Amino acid sequence: MFRCCFIRGGGASSYNNQKETTTKTRLVVHLPFHGYTMWNMYIAFATSMKSNRMDHHVFLAAIIVCFILLSSVCGKVLKIGIILGAERAKGATTAIKLINEDQSILNGVKIEYVVNTSVIHNRFLALDAARWQIEKYGARAIIGPEHSRVAAHLAVYCGGRKVPLISPSATDPLLTSDSEYPFFARTALSDKFQSIVLLNIMKAFNWTRVAIIHSNDAFGRHGTLHFETVAGDNGIDIVRKYQTTSALKNINSTLVKMKDDDIKIFILNVQKADVNAIFYAARNVGLLKEGFAWIGTAGLSSSSALKYGHGLVGIKARSIANLKQETFVAAYGSAVNDAYTYYAADAVYLVARAVDKMKTNNPSLHQYLFHKNMTYLSDKWNTIQTDLFESNMKNVSFDGITGVVSLNADGDRRNGMPGYDIVNLKSSNLFVSIGTWSQINGISFAAASRIVWPGGKPWNQPPYDSDTLQSRPIKILSFEFDPFFTCKCGKCAECNTDKTTGRILDHSSTEGLIVDMIAHIRNQDYLNDFDFDIYLYRDLYKPATYASKCKVVDNEGLENMHCMNGWECAKDGICSRQWYNVTGKEPMPYSGSHYAKIVGRGDFDIGAGDVFMSEDRAKMATFSVPFMTTGVTMVRRRDVLFKKVKPTVDLWLLVRPFSNELWLGIFLAYPCVMIVLSILNENSLLTYEKIHHHDDDVDDDDAEYDTKSWLATVLPKKHAIAFTKFYHKSFTVAKWQTIEALFMNEEKSEHPYTRLYLWSWEFCLFLLASAYTASLTNFLVQRVTPEICREFSCMDGLTIGASQGSYQVKIAKDLSRNNAKIVETAGTLGALRMVYKGEADAAIGCSH
Repeated sequence: MFRCCFIRGGGASSYNNQKETTTKTRLVVHLPFHGYTMWNMYIAFATSMKSNRMDHHVFLAAIIVCFILLSSVCGKVLKIGIILGAERAKGATTAIKLINEDQSILNGVKIEYVVNTSVIHNRFLALDAARWQIEKYGARAIIGPEHSRVAAHLAVYCGGRKVPLISPSATDPLLTSDSEYPFFARTALSDKFQSIVLLNIMKAFNWTRVAIIHSNDAFGRHGTLHFETVAGDNGIDIVRKYQTTSALKNINSTLVKMKDDDIKIFILNVQKADVNAIFYAARNVGLLKEGFAWIGTAGLSSSSALKYGHGLVGIKARSIANLKQETFVAAYGSAVNDAYTYYAADAVYLVARAVDKMKTNNPSLHQYLFHKNMTYLSDKWNTIQTDLFESNMKNVSFDGITGVVSLNADGDRRNGMPGYDIVNLKSSNLFVSIGTWSQINGISFAAASRIVWPGGKPWNQPPYDSDTLQSRPIKILSFEFDPFFTCKCGKCAECNTDKTTGRILDHSSTEGLIVDMIAHIRNQDYLNDFDFDIYLYRDLYKPATYASKCKVVDNEGLENMHCMNGWECAKDGICSRQWYNVTGKEPMPYSGSHYAKIVGRGDFDIGAGDVFMSEDRAKMATFSVPFMTTGVTMVRRRDVLFKKVKPTVDLWLLVRPFSNELWLGIFLAYPCVMIVLSILNENSLLTYEKIHHHDDDVDDDDAEYDTKSWLATVLPKKHAIAFTKFYHKSFTVAKWQTIEALFMNEEKSEHPYTRLYLWSWEFCLFLLASAYTASLTNFLVQRVTPEICREFSCMDGLTIGASQGSYQVKIAKDLSRNNAKIVETAGTLGALRMVYKGEADAAIGCSH
């Protein structure tokens, strides 16, 4: 309240029979700080004049003096709305307090505000709060909201009302749209800059494979959009993405799949409410131990309630320490745990500086900014608000609490200021700064030695993803086959191979398509010229032998009579075969399929060669895009086309059409239906007895059921008889009604509600029976329908005809792993004749 005091000299007179006094009379009038017009003052002084008998001259002089004093002391009022959580709202109100105390910013202008902290997570309630703040309270700008998904809705509304909406923490890059959100600005950096920091971290530790886990909202989905683009341009493979669902369903199974995919690096962009549950699941799956790394985004790293995830490397909104920050913290009154609190304060300073700049740039509009009776959304309103935002707020620049605050044309912080802090989670809730990022200087790990990785590994032992190319030389398995890979000196096995390991000794003495491909890949900037070793597949194999009754007789194949399939009689009594053997793993004979299996099980990092692709091989290893189609086709007889799999005896086949949950629901439904029918039957019975029975009949019934009741020993006689009657009459009838309804033969009931309930139950049973019959039929059809075999393994032990001397013979031997009998014929037509006559099970040849 504003207190205005006037003093007049007293004369010798009396009023209302009171004694005259020569003392001075003080007239005290209480006026509010704002909202009074000349008419308000006139009424107030008229009332005072009447009660104090003030003469008109003194009264008019008092009005003039009070109006002058009121205008000079009360000044102008700027109204601001705040829609933030408690901590960040306190940061905004602290800034308002400092501005009101410091007249160097808004001389003669006081900031008033209204705060709403309870609607920050609900976009509809937040929109309702924004409408009230603008349309009822008269706010000229709103500070907030916190979340991107809420900001997207409020920004559209505020844009239509020409009211600036300044968020301290909504970082969705899609909010950067002058056309969709013309009055939206933010003091926090867009996640577009965060994506650049994520890329810099990946490159700093030479990580090339990553999985992304993000929340199912605008913050989560859009927060890594730019990263996905720049990652692909820099050779980083996003192996898997997971979008969190309500209550984090399937998070455990998803993390298991990521582990099976050999993913070691994870980017986490989720809401703070979900992070502990995700880290807890990751710990149980084994993804928070040595050899793994987790990167948290800015929203996550600002959390002060992380129980798990030790070793997390995070991005945190940066606030540059300065004198303004020290002054703010002193006024704040407690430790600032949330970095975005500083950004909320700078949002208030941004509004204040824009209003102050407007006073210089356009003083006439500046005066209208404080008019209380301006028509809402009038031409004058639109002109003033547009000038405030476009001409002043977007062009102001000042040293704020978080550093230099300056907006670009889209309402984002200019030049990526102030950047980010790179932090490391050492223990619960303890983040330690390990570096910084700015658009000018890039990423800097000034305190990298403070990093502790998951599992407690020190900073100089970072995790390596499975594609990291600097931890060791890459092992490449290839063939010596012109024009793919050859040695300049001649046969590689004779002049350029380690006889023990099969490793190529001198890479500069090799040539061919594979050599050129490796050189091209090594020249990519993001691969940093990795080291590699090439091994020749055939040179890995050593002869293996076993004793046999075989004899070397002639060249007609009789020497192999007593050797196992795929083995040859090397000399009398000895069968021999080339064999690849690694301690602790399954030995492999020489074949193209085993080549794929050796690479797929991890003996080598890459297989480079002209390898035929087939469905069974694709299950052993991950193939690149095929560079050529051979056109080789195999024709099979119908009787060998299908898999010869004898159906197993399945005793549970009759229950498989329904899931376990549905069966449980059906069994639980029966007692529930019985109970409801019992109650309806009991009600019907009581009604009938009330109409037709006499008291002596009731007594006879009670006597009859008294002899049947065994409950009389534990319950009062009256209750025992009542329960026994209920069981023998109502419940027994209901029991058979429920069961017989399955056969559409229920016991009839005269009660209309009972009949209606039984009809509903019969209809449900009819639907269940129909669904069960259809599902069971489908199961049975699938069991008797033969499955076409599309793999060469189905030809094991069978005969395949192929054109004599053609490369189809080699393909057939290779794909069948020498487990099929290959008969060479006079051309492909001869092989087809063998199939037609039943002399061969299949024929292989070229389809063109």
